[in-house]
Amino acid sequence: MNKRTVVISVAVLVVAAAGYVLRGAYLRYEIRAVIEADRSLMKDLTAGGQRLDLARYAAGLRTIDMTRCPQEFQMTYLEHIQAWEDAAKADSSMDSAILGGLIALFAGGPATALPSVGQVVRANDSSNRASQAIHSTWHKVERVALSYGVSMPRHREP
Repeated sequence: MNKRTVVISVAVLVVAAAGYVLRGAYLRYEIRAVIEADRSLMKDLTAGGQRLDLARYAAGLRTIDMTRCPQEFQMTYLEHIQAWEDAAKADSSMDSAILGGLIALFAGGPATALPSVGQVVRANDSSNRASQAIHSTWHKVERVALSYGVSMPRHREP
C-alpha cells in the first residue's frame, strides 16, 4: 500500500466513525423527544391535581411522532401505548359496572344488584391486568432506550 491509499483509508474510517457517532446522538435525541412529549402530556392532563383521564392520555400518546426513532423503540413504545389503551377500556368497564350496580341497587334492591358484583370483580381484574401491562411494557421501553444510551425517568402510576 502506498502512503496515499493509507491516508484515504484512514479518512474513510474517520468519516464513517463520525457518522456512526452522529447517528447515535441523533437517535438518542429523538428517543428523548418522545419521552419528553409523553411526560408533558401526562403533566398537562394531571395539572391542578386532576385524575388522569386514561382515554385522553392514550389518545394523546398516539399523536406523538416516533417516525425518526429506531424501529425497535417504535415497536416497543407502541406496545406501551396499547397497554394504556387497554387500561382506558378497563377503566371505562369498571365505571360502567359500578354505575350499573348502583342503579340496580336503587331500582330493585340488594338482590337485583348481586349480578353487578360479578361485573365489578371482572372489571377490577381487567384493570389490574392492564396496570401490570403498563408497568411491563414501560420496562421494555426502558431497556430499548438504554440500549441507545438514553436513561429513562421513573414511570408514573396509571
